[in-house]
Amino acid sequence: MLQVKSRLGMCLTLPSLSKSDCDLLGAAYNVEGIDAYEAVRSYGKRTTARELVKLLCAAQHNAAHENKGVRLADLKLTLLGLKGSKSELTKLTPPS
Repeated sequence: MLQVKSRLGMCLTLPSLSKSDCDLLGAAYNVEGIDAYEAVRSYGKRTTARELVKLLCAAQHNAAHENKGVRLADLKLTLLGLKGSKSELTKLTPPS
């Protein structure tokens, strides 16, 4: 483990994604609907950029089979498939 750590170099902690970051990623993956954008923002704030892009990429792939953009239902179904737990769906719900 020390050998791995010595080769990594500097570790940086990045700030969480902003609303505009999440909106730009959502637009890049053809997200449709206000509710879907709110879910993308919520998930982006609660996870990492890597996790958000993984979700959006898989959801876009699933939605492409029906020739449509990524909607909230696609995000929920994809997240359930990726994580296998209904409790993960709470990350798509904006905090009250």
